[in-house]
Amino acid sequence: MIVCQCKGTTDRQIRTALACGAMSGNDVGRACGGSGMICGGCRPTIETLVREYGRKQARDPQLSSVA
Repeated sequence: MIVCQCKGTTDRQIRTALACGAMSGNDVGRACGGSGMICGGCRPTIETLVREYGRKQARDPQLSSVA
């Protein structure tokens, strides 16, 4: 699904950025061409995805692929 309307960034792209080492909403924004940094409307969803990914990593530290 499209998360960032301004940049057309999908949840899959965000999860890929997280799997590649992004650790915060700002990291995701840098990795995804500025997503979450224009109008901010998607920022809560991005932050939720960051938290969810962090919880998954806490349960499975070997997690390295996008779900």
